[in-house]
Amino acid sequence: MKNYLKIFIQLITLLVFSSSCSYQDDFINKNPEKESVNLYSAMVLVVDKMQAPIQSALVKLYDTKGKQIKSEETSLTGVALFTELQQGEYVLKAHHDNKEQQANLEIENQDKQVKITLDIVPESYLKVNSPIIITGIQADPRGSDGAANGTTSTYQGGSIVVHHSGGYEYIQLLALQDIDFNNTPYSLVVANNGIVSDKGWAQGGKATYKFDLVSGSVKKGTFFYVGGKSKVLSGYGSCGKSTDISQANWIATKDYKLEQGDGFGDPTSGLLGNLSKDGQNTADGIAVFKGTQVTSETVPIDAVFYGTTIQGVFDQNNQWGYRIPIQSDRYSIEDKQGNQQPFFGQGTNTHLFSQPDSDVGNFIKLGGATDAKDWLELRSSSIVPLSYCPGESHLSDIESAQGVTKYTLNDQVDPQLPEPLEGQLSIMSFNIRHDDASDPYSLEQRKDYILQLIIDQKVDIVGLQEFSDNWFELWLQKQMAANGYDYYMDEANSYGSPKVIFYKKSRFELKDSQTYQMNYAENRSGSWVILLDKFKNKEYFITNSHWTTVSSQDRISSAKYVLQIIKDNSKGLPVLCIGDFNGQPNSNEINVLKSQKQPELFNALDENLKTFHKWSGTGSTTVDYIFYSRPFTLIHSSVVRKSYDKLWPSDHWPVVATFNIDKREL
Repeated sequence: MKNYLKIFIQLITLLVFSSSCSYQDDFINKNPEKESVNLYSAMVLVVDKMQAPIQSALVKLYDTKGKQIKSEETSLTGVALFTELQQGEYVLKAHHDNKEQQANLEIENQDKQVKITLDIVPESYLKVNSPIIITGIQADPRGSDGAANGTTSTYQGGSIVVHHSGGYEYIQLLALQDIDFNNTPYSLVVANNGIVSDKGWAQGGKATYKFDLVSGSVKKGTFFYVGGKSKVLSGYGSCGKSTDISQANWIATKDYKLEQGDGFGDPTSGLLGNLSKDGQNTADGIAVFKGTQVTSETVPIDAVFYGTTIQGVFDQNNQWGYRIPIQSDRYSIEDKQGNQQPFFGQGTNTHLFSQPDSDVGNFIKLGGATDAKDWLELRSSSIVPLSYCPGESHLSDIESAQGVTKYTLNDQVDPQLPEPLEGQLSIMSFNIRHDDASDPYSLEQRKDYILQLIIDQKVDIVGLQEFSDNWFELWLQKQMAANGYDYYMDEANSYGSPKVIFYKKSRFELKDSQTYQMNYAENRSGSWVILLDKFKNKEYFITNSHWTTVSSQDRISSAKYVLQIIKDNSKGLPVLCIGDFNGQPNSNEINVLKSQKQPELFNALDENLKTFHKWSGTGSTTVDYIFYSRPFTLIHSSVVRKSYDKLWPSDHWPVVATFNIDKREL
């Protein structure tokens, strides 16, 4: 009987087990795991007929049956971004100013970029009134700007000897028609930091220097060069001369350290001015003239000016100055009301192109686009990093790629899509100075210039310190939103002035954030965010903080606290650590950051450049920083020393850095 009972129990157990297995298998078969779906992005650039980006255009996304799926407004750069798109076919419709245009979009297995051109001509577009335009400047080569022909420089105990050919500075120009200079001569004049006289461009001496363009020829749509005899890309250094570019079309060269200019200009060790030790430079100019006769009354056909201040370049009392073209993309002899303004620095003629840091050999690209009749895009400077070692940088670096001036034979030009698609990211840190009655300028006086300075830099992320006046907070948040920025800031806790972080809304999505307190001798704070880069589908950790002025010991504590914040919250993501740290380079508190190993942090800025100026043009200390971790790779950094009619936006200069974030590196 016991055996029968045992068999019965075993049989029941087997049946139950079999039933359970069968049910489990049946559940799996009927309920397979949901397959993951790859999602993609589409970046839509909307431009007018002049190929200028259109802000606030409405872009709608439809399926092939005409059902609207999403809609987005374009940002300041004319971009609308659609994310989380599945593979398939779509229709895009862009609408602005009663004009509409559509384009087809097919998503296969990658993100897409689409440009839509609306039939809109700007109310005022500019004619090109010159067959020659200035497109680039090598103003401050690496090493001596004007080493004389036949001299040598020795490096590394004599292992490298550089034989000089006579000057390293040069100007790049673009011909908009075929020109035979033998039959149709022109001239080019450079002005170097000279206080203007009644002779203007024809002043001569150490102030202005002239080249006559009287031989050779150039084809329309091609670049040519004027400058020193060395004909190398970016100067020289411990590895010898930089890349030889003598194969370019050189129309006029001089050994300007030993030779007089053509008609005026004394021999000079440098044609064009550089940033001084305090980071300032009175505007330097370059002008092109029809013919070779240049007097105080001669009007150039093209001219550009670069530097940080226009002080001294126009004499209001005597009405002396450097004449500007009748009308170019940046200057005009009449303002919109018809008032006469024939000189640079007068009226609206104040545009200054930027310049690189001193003695690094970088090149100023002036950009823009033209069809030889109209300016399709205004010139806007960008700094091109160049190596002074031969073969590491090339002529193509200044004649092509990002920022080059474009020439087209028709009325269309294909503008480059915004820089993030080129694998870069830029960030600014700026102590804007709260409103204080003891300051020479009120925040009300400064607010528009603070905004203009930020927007002009076109950075992706901005961290501000001393953002503590409520009326200004609301005003700037609204202005930044109008320029395509969102922000994180938390005033719920009394942590001192909140640390705002602005970021481009079209590019980033806020994934996490927090405000933190560093309460030592005084109440100081910081904030951090994790931003999803929708262009790259990668996340970054950014922290912005303001440290105490009380003592180095408290700043050491702040440095350690910030590092702990990074350790606890960064999740191993690439890190950007910015702020006003109130510590000198190589001080104990800054060395705390430099000694960090996980992640290792690097200072993006040249520590010789001052960032705090006390409302003057002379920097006194370095207290503002941008630190970064790998795999960010630093491309360029600068201290933005910009004033507006002698008014400083803050007692600090903002600091800016641009990084490579190639998707393969992350």
